[in-house]
Amino acid sequence: MSKGFVIDDLASDERWPPFSHRAARETGVRSMMSFRLFLQGDTLGALNLYSREVAAFDEHAGAVGTILAAHAAIAMQSAQEWDRAENLQRALQSNREIGMAIGVIMALMRVNQDEAFAVLRRASQHLQRKLQDIAVEVVETGHVPERPARRSSN
Repeated sequence: MSKGFVIDDLASDERWPPFSHRAARETGVRSMMSFRLFLQGDTLGALNLYSREVAAFDEHAGAVGTILAAHAAIAMQSAQEWDRAENLQRALQSNREIGMAIGVIMALMRVNQDEAFAVLRRASQHLQRKLQDIAVEVVETGHVPERPARRSSN
């Protein structure tokens, strides 16, 4: 984990004057310490600490910030991995449902796999519903949902 980046006085900092001068003027923040959140080279975000005091961050604050940044990076990576696993699980379930629906359509209509998928896709487009939702309905009901017939205007 790297040492934090410190700005002792935003009001007089000239590295990023549009940011630092406006932040000092509008928020009263005078000093800032930032840490890059990363594990194995990938930047996950930043931990920014602010104070209304000039030169508020000393060596002790830097050490504490480094520890907090390390914990935050681990937590963020863990959250990303959990999210990725959840997305993969949903994709796997969706793929299974679509596969089962294709099988049902193949048996019902006596068509091949590509034709069965085309039936699912057309139903999804015509009904303006997600393909997975159509697949679930096909598996649950044993038939492909259709558009309701248009009412004739008399």
